[in-house]
Amino acid sequence: MSRDELAPGIFRAPAEWEPHEAVWLQWPSESMRPYTGYQLKLESTWLAMTRAMQSHVEVRIVVEDEPARDRLDAQLRALGIETSNISLHVIPLDDIWARDNGPIFVLDAAGQVAVTHWNFNGWGGRSRFGRDAEVPVRIAKNLDLPIFNAPMIAEGGAIEIDGAGTFMATKSSLVNPNRNPEMDQQAVERVLGEYLGVRQGDHRRALSRAGDRRHPHTHTHRGGRRDPLRHPTSTSRTAAFLNLHGWRFQQPLTPENGSGTLVGPARPANRTGSATLAVLRHQRSLDWSLSCSESERLNSSSYSES
Repeated sequence: MSRDELAPGIFRAPAEWEPHEAVWLQWPSESMRPYTGYQLKLESTWLAMTRAMQSHVEVRIVVEDEPARDRLDAQLRALGIETSNISLHVIPLDDIWARDNGPIFVLDAAGQVAVTHWNFNGWGGRSRFGRDAEVPVRIAKNLDLPIFNAPMIAEGGAIEIDGAGTFMATKSSLVNPNRNPEMDQQAVERVLGEYLGVRQGDHRRALSRAGDRRHPHTHTHRGGRRDPLRHPTSTSRTAAFLNLHGWRFQQPLTPENGSGTLVGPARPANRTGSATLAVLRHQRSLDWSLSCSESERLNSSSYSES
């Protein structure tokens, strides 16, 4: 089949825990905020993520311009971070949230990769977005991949997919006049089905409303400044999605203990046994990390997303 004959309906979005070739980061820059110190505040964390991931997966980093690329390249070498599995891509940026504005990659039955573009609009016009909205297009061009432009607006952080046809999404991020004023829930579900290959599940429950109305997203995405331990919508979303795949909380996640023990089925998403869901604090934000035991490890020491 030629590229011109490709259609989004033959593709599916894989689960985030499936084997994958690369992880994308958008590098922080001083130009992203109207005050000084933003890049300095975040950069050590981005460097630590890069160091941790590069020995297990290719790390593809988007930097805003050539001087930023040269500076980061010098930093990586000065810090002794192996660069053979790191690639730097110059693409103009507004912000760091690749999970929201970046492409959602999809696969067909033969393993052909394509890019889906969801027309990011700065969380309903709350932030500047012109550059970030073009990132999927530029990435598809850089990688020479086909691209499908979905007929709606969505952030990647508003959607969770298990790779087998089930999804969870935040209704207030999708069925919202500041994203998709002409679409109802059923129309949104049709587009998600066509472009991401989701076909099953209780979509009305999956599209339940989040508690944070400023930046409502699914469980792994940061929403404004709220702490998910104190505003438990995100925690309950985590449990609900894991429950779909046989995971159960043995010890509840609470503000007091800061972590909860999860017990999984025989082979959940290529992992066996139990794992611990921990909350890692950095500045005002939260990262969720699913750390596996020795017997569960594949090519890395932990699975994490933020």
